Amino acid sequence: MRFDFFAEYQGERLATALVVYFGRTATYYYGGSRAIHRNVMAPYLLQFEIMRKAKNLGCCRYDLFGVTPQSEPHDGWTDISVFKRKFGGQELRLVPTLEYIYDPVAYKEWAAIEEE
Repeated sequence: MRFDFFAEYQGERLATALVVYFGRTATYYYGGSRAIHRNVMAPYLLQFEIMRKAKNLGCCRYDLFGVTPQSEPHDGWTDISVFKRKFGGQELRLVPTLEYIYDPVAYKEWAAIEEE
């Protein structure tokens, strides 16, 4: 099962998340938030509501899908890793994610954008 979650404040969408539920695990695959109205902390409320839904669906694990190792603090994922660590939990080191490239041309275009 896949769900998209949104947090709104005063009629404006501030944060979103894509979460996949499989078995007894809910996995946060991707999300984002806007810079406006940071004071209402929409991403935190969104994660809390996602965890509540996971619990109601019988999940016993919430996977935030990766953090930057603390020994490598200066990459592009540092800020999101700090956010994720604020929820506590246990960090596990697993086999890295493997990608299967279905469309090599589109993948090259995406990789070129990521390098910029």
